Amino acid sequence: MYNEFGLKLHKGGVFTKLNDIMKFEKASMNKIRYIVNYRIAPVYALITVICLVMIGILMEADESRYTPVAIGLFVFIGVMTVVLLASIPYTRKLEIKAELKCYDFDTSSVESKDVYDFSDEEVSFRFDKNRMYINNTFYWYNHLRIIVNTSNYLNRIWIMIMFFINESDYGQVLLNGDTLNMVEKFNINLVNRETLDFIVNHKEEAFDRIYKKGHF
Repeated sequence: MYNEFGLKLHKGGVFTKLNDIMKFEKASMNKIRYIVNYRIAPVYALITVICLVMIGILMEADESRYTPVAIGLFVFIGVMTVVLLASIPYTRKLEIKAELKCYDFDTSSVESKDVYDFSDEEVSFRFDKNRMYINNTFYWYNHLRIIVNTSNYLNRIWIMIMFFINESDYGQVLLNGDTLNMVEKFNINLVNRETLDFIVNHKEEAFDRIYKKGHF
């Protein structure tokens, strides 16, 4: 799970229970996607099913008499489908616009610190000049594989800095002004530094690419 800092400590598998996945999805979806997935889509599906059931009943009762009605219902379903599909590009633009507001890469007003603390109730997660600390166990940066990772999970823009301890265990923090300031101040070596530079310097283009593909 992600905490308020976007922190995630991974130990092997992720989200092993379906309920955890559903809770995470509902909590993480932006408002636009929530309305589409949990309001518009179910209503569309319900109306479509009702229309198809009505068509079946009418055709069974008197095919020749109710054929025009059935055609009308099919046309209605078609119009709904076209409108829903036509709204997808507009919905995407609204979602990307909303995601852009969630990420602030301006470090000019960010307080420079000697220790950056992203701890929550479950885990202590801190960084200093040379090391990352997880629950008071420290790891030297030069012993870690550190990358910028992006995802479009749930039609959200996820941009994380990941600190791999080994192949399966890692910690990660959401990219924002604080974490960007930390990377610059401590000169943390990123495997894909060019990805970070592109995201920061070409934000709208980067977000559009992440939203469509999930990755660079």
